[in-house]
Amino acid sequence: MLQQKVEGTMKLVMVSLIILSFGMASNCFAAMSAARTGGGLLVWLFVGFIGLFVVSQLIPGVILTARLIKGLFSKKQSSSLRHDHRA
Repeated sequence: MLQQKVEGTMKLVMVSLIILSFGMASNCFAAMSAARTGGGLLVWLFVGFIGLFVVSQLIPGVILTARLIKGLFSKKQSSSLRHDHRA
């Protein structure tokens, strides 16, 4: 009884997956035809806008990384290591 229930559930899952895969395949074919036609002006403006965000985040990251490497290889200052623990 339980085995029949499990087999019925497995068949239902398999049929659902097959239907979903055919649905996704149609989206892939639609995307492939859109890629052949090329992007319009709006697409290129959107890509450029996203590129501005990437570059604006990349510049401070490069600066911080350069300062980190510079700080790792520079001599340590003795004044920054001393602490005054007076109450």
